[in-house]
Amino acid sequence: MVLCLLTILLPELRPIIQIEGGKLMSSDINGLYRRVIYQNNTLIDLLATSRSTLGELVMCQKKLVQEAVDTLFDNEICGQSIRDGHNKVYK
Repeated sequence: MVLCLLTILLPELRPIIQIEGGKLMSSDINGLYRRVIYQNNTLIDLLATSRSTLGELVMCQKKLVQEAVDTLFDNEICGQSIRDGHNKVYK
């Protein structure tokens, strides 16, 4: 299956809330979306910078995009769950 567009959950379903001390806390899925966006933007930049970019580098970045999307759909698909800064598994 090839995805060209990725549906994003509504903000109400992945809230960012302010906790004591003015710190922000967000839903775990926001971090997974952030990872997909970062990896995809890196791939776009890599493809746009030069046509002479090494094919191996592009393939590696494509794999990172695929892993980010796979993790978004199923956090344990790559063998090891993504964890936050407190070593808690994303849900």
